Amino acid sequence: MIAAGVNRFITPRLFVWAEAGRAFSYLSNNPASGAGQADYRGGASYLRGWGSVANNGESGWFTEAGGDAVYVSRYDHNLLVYGQTRRGYTLPALKGGLYLQPLWNFNWTADARREWWGNFAETGPGVRVRSDNFPPNVSLRLDVLRGVYLVNRDNPHRPNYWDFRAGLWYAITR
Repeated sequence: MIAAGVNRFITPRLFVWAEAGRAFSYLSNNPASGAGQADYRGGASYLRGWGSVANNGESGWFTEAGGDAVYVSRYDHNLLVYGQTRRGYTLPALKGGLYLQPLWNFNWTADARREWWGNFAETGPGVRVRSDNFPPNVSLRLDVLRGVYLVNRDNPHRPNYWDFRAGLWYAITR
């Protein structure tokens, strides 16, 4: 998607955003989708953390909880709500300023239209990696999740799934 957007912190933990752009499919060979499809999105995000985080140099237990509500025009003007909770341990710094956080994920998603792809719960292990050699506020996350679809009407897949996720996270904060 190519988009322009606006973001606004309401409080240090609550963030609202909106973006408008065009979505392009790299899988479709339909000539009609060549110019892309209009895509409008917006939502609110809340994130809260407790305990030892990798950026402060101390080891110990941590918990993170977040919730989001997202409007997506491209999917039949749907509204998705989801929650993510992580519980883990920040290990002591390794040689060379490397920080590891093994963690356990608990996630759920629900949508207003009760689509099979928009209603699921998942859980599984993960690890967050942070290094003094990374730019500030950058981390790498690897997760292996086992999920279950909560709505199976018209679901072309099995009711359970495995998902491997890798993400490079970057945040600009004040």
